[in-house]
Amino acid sequence: MFLQALIIVGLMVLMSFMGFIMRKTDAVGNENKGLSVVLLYIAQPCMVVSALQGYDYASSALGNMGVMALLAVITQTLILAAAFFVFKFNKDDKQRRVYAFASAFSNCGFMGIPLMRALIPENTALPFYAVIYVIIFNLLAWTAGIYIITGDKKYISLKNAFLNPVTLALVVALPMFFFNVKFPEKLGDVISVLGSMTTPLCMIILGIKLADVKVKDLFSGVSVYVCAVIKLFIAPLFAYLITLPFDIEQSVVIAITLAVAMPTASMTIVFAERHGGDVTAGAKAQLITTFLSILTVPIITLLF
Repeated sequence: MFLQALIIVGLMVLMSFMGFIMRKTDAVGNENKGLSVVLLYIAQPCMVVSALQGYDYASSALGNMGVMALLAVITQTLILAAAFFVFKFNKDDKQRRVYAFASAFSNCGFMGIPLMRALIPENTALPFYAVIYVIIFNLLAWTAGIYIITGDKKYISLKNAFLNPVTLALVVALPMFFFNVKFPEKLGDVISVLGSMTTPLCMIILGIKLADVKVKDLFSGVSVYVCAVIKLFIAPLFAYLITLPFDIEQSVVIAITLAVAMPTASMTIVFAERHGGDVTAGAKAQLITTFLSILTVPIITLLF
């Protein structure tokens, strides 16, 4: 599994060089809002819906769904709180807030679900449990996550929690899942194709961002390395270790560990831009953790 994960993550990251070359040759500008909109509002929701459509509901899955949701809440909440405390050493308030967010929230949807599908294709439960993680991720990112970046409690609201693309897509997808209702084959194929755009789009946007970051700025500062250690090693190890004392299905263990092990979430930059956070810190965290994940994710798979 180590070598397979190394190849898969390596190929994912390689996609970013397409965006890098396009930006360096001025084929695209530094504004990529159109791509981001397609990614956030079309590709990711379709990917989540497709993952649910690919798994047949059984009442026995309810317990594991609850376990996965609980593990997601515990890991994300505790890691976010711990990271916020750790970055107290950084006197730049905007920067430390973004690094705390970047340490806790992972690219679980854009990279995690495609990775699990490619790594163990015969285990359809993995992307399904990853979707449960993505649901909790979205609820926390759009509330507690934005609060961490802004320091404004008004963002901790039901409106922010539920009025986001993935949650709205689930309003349709979850009832269909529980009643084992499938889309017509052709429509299901379209949704699957749109969902499969998620990783390429994410990586291309990352490459475009990379082209505008000076190398000396990318690798400067202690905080980005602290963020990388928390995000890529401490967080997934914590997620794995808290499952050991309990009799938890192996698919859930693998799904929670890999979801947490993904590099910094792409929405770190989006949220920083929208809410007055340190965009450079968000870009550095995403870029550094994404490239390091080529080595760290395969290492994490050795746990299984």
